[in-house]
Amino acid sequence: MLRYKILLFLTIITSITFGQNDSRDLFISQLFQAKGYTNLKVSSNIPSRMVSRVIRVLENEEIIPFQVKSVEKCLLTGEEKKYLLDLLKREAILPITFFEDKLEIASEEYKDKIVSLGEGKIHTFSEPVFLRDNTLAFFYQSTYCGSKCADGRWSLYKLESGVWIECLILMMFVS
Repeated sequence: MLRYKILLFLTIITSITFGQNDSRDLFISQLFQAKGYTNLKVSSNIPSRMVSRVIRVLENEEIIPFQVKSVEKCLLTGEEKKYLLDLLKREAILPITFFEDKLEIASEEYKDKIVSLGEGKIHTFSEPVFLRDNTLAFFYQSTYCGSKCADGRWSLYKLESGVWIECLILMMFVS
């Protein structure tokens, strides 16, 4: 009987993990395809100031969205906010550094080139955090192209008819 319970537990955990990996791959694939992303230089960390900013947004009782598309479907419940805040405060939301053959971690020399010459771009993407049975995703994306050239945002995406659609921008910056 114990052996059966252990096997059942492992089966459930494995199916949840594979389901999340399928959702992750679909989400990232659609995002990259929509934006035409290939051969990107990426950062190996999410800037702590961007994490701090979205924490402040989530801790407020009311979220004032920058962009609204089907916003009623994207409003976070109190429990969802708590869950995301816990992940953010524990630094458990990691950057994406590998996806198929589309990404390469930016070297220090490449970063220096951007800072000194303003040439090139470094992208940062978080691993998506899925909510509501993998139909809502919390995601960070940014682009850095020099001291006066950067943009990024924390957004919520909703899965509608098999397509991920950005429906709410929680925090955004442009420089």
